[in-house]
Amino acid sequence: MSKKNKNKKNILTLVKNIFQEVKGEEALEKLLELEKEYPSDIIIKQAISNSYLILGKHDDALQYSNLALEIDPDNYSVHYNLGTLYKKFKKNDEAIQFFKTSIELNKNFKEGFNSLGDIYFQMKSLSEAIKFYNKSYELDSEKSNEKTILNLAESYFLVSLKSTNIDELKKSKSFYEIFYKYNPDNQKVLGNLIFINSILGLKIDAIKLENQNDGIIIMKEDSKSIILRTK
Repeated sequence: MSKKNKNKKNILTLVKNIFQEVKGEEALEKLLELEKEYPSDIIIKQAISNSYLILGKHDDALQYSNLALEIDPDNYSVHYNLGTLYKKFKKNDEAIQFFKTSIELNKNFKEGFNSLGDIYFQMKSLSEAIKFYNKSYELDSEKSNEKTILNLAESYFLVSLKSTNIDELKKSKSFYEIFYKYNPDNQKVLGNLIFINSILGLKIDAIKLENQNDGIIIMKEDSKSIILRTK
């Protein structure tokens, strides 16, 4: 291990130890002391930014994230953390740009793709959300990425309700099935699967799923979504 990497690992250990031992203002004070010893270390700068964020001091958090960016403008995690900050500030345009830079710098950065998917989903830009969620799914199709699998299912489901596109509905079904395999107790997903199978004319599949249901499926007219009323 090079001296640079060894030093980086040591600093990361010091930062982790601080967060494990103390919280809040005390953690921030210890990090600020550590910064005096390593004034140009971006790990410490980002840890301080995170501490300020936890304490609700958003301006200070932004200041330290920008200091980290000045030290290493090509660090994908710095851009990601800045995107997270701007998202908290409800400045979606700035957040999107930082998230996009994070995945340009690290094309295998699943969290960056997920954050872009989330922000577009919240903005109801479903086609964009699907694009980034799909890339995340390509990187990780396992249970560890189940939230993205559910988001893909719901995004395709909402798109299909607007477009009446059967292919979109089938994609929604496939992702719901993957998610349900990991979460067989999720009654909302079960309800949506029953509904989708019924629309697709898969009555036998719908009946099989309905036998697993412990509630009554009803249609919520205002949102056209399926909900379950427990018996």
